[in-house]
Amino acid sequence: MSLPRLTEWTATRDALHQAMQVLRAARKLGVQEQPNWLHLATIPQRRGASTGELSLGGSMHLDYARAAVTWRADGVEQFAIPLEGTNQRALFEDVFDRLRDLGHAGLDPDRAKVTRDEPFALQRSAGEAYAEAQWRLFEAIARYKAGIRGYQTPIALWPHGFDLSTLWFARGEDEAKDPHLNIGFSPGTPDIGEAYVYVYASPAVDGLAAHLPEDIQWTTSWSTPGGVLRWSRIRAQADPVSYVADVLTDVHATAAERMRTVATAAS
Repeated sequence: MSLPRLTEWTATRDALHQAMQVLRAARKLGVQEQPNWLHLATIPQRRGASTGELSLGGSMHLDYARAAVTWRADGVEQFAIPLEGTNQRALFEDVFDRLRDLGHAGLDPDRAKVTRDEPFALQRSAGEAYAEAQWRLFEAIARYKAGIRGYQTPIALWPHGFDLSTLWFARGEDEAKDPHLNIGFSPGTPDIGEAYVYVYASPAVDGLAAHLPEDIQWTTSWSTPGGVLRWSRIRAQADPVSYVADVLTDVHATAAERMRTVATAAS
């Protein structure tokens, strides 16, 4: 099954990315602190993203195809606020006002990431296409994860970068101090110019770039150098999900061997 092109969708991507900050604020209110900052991450879903069940007694969702933020409690949708015709600040205030109206008085959500006043300019068709793209890449990363061993984090959808990401640890469980491999999917950044799968080892592993699959392009423009598998290359495959899973499995085999060697030497 082919993947969408993801062209001429920058305005839609930016609107969804901004809306994700509303879910981030809800997670901060309704989820206890978790290791590796997972309390700030959302949960990938077939149509977009979810906060998961919150201590507020419900869950918040960003539906890409519907272009709306929704709230569900006890299996019932209690409100839906469309992104069309609003902006980030107004959306944020509207969502939390609705929650207060439902009885969640005294909410004081974090506004630190809510800074934009320009109207959203998005197309539902582009949101639907990205929902499909994100879910197919989620499936590919999940298939890769199913074949590896060792401590690893769930596939999280991060509001900050609007990217899927999972960590595998060569030793330990703490992203801040233990050697790990970060594998994820980004909807696109200016330095790459299109959506892409990424991989990097932290701390950086000497010689890793020379031993990665040939479809992985190496970049040194990030704070930690890493590999990029471009969307155009992924789309060109007859079975993109299997292709990405196989490439990531090859990457992991190479990186894990080198990272274990470094971790053993350091212990």
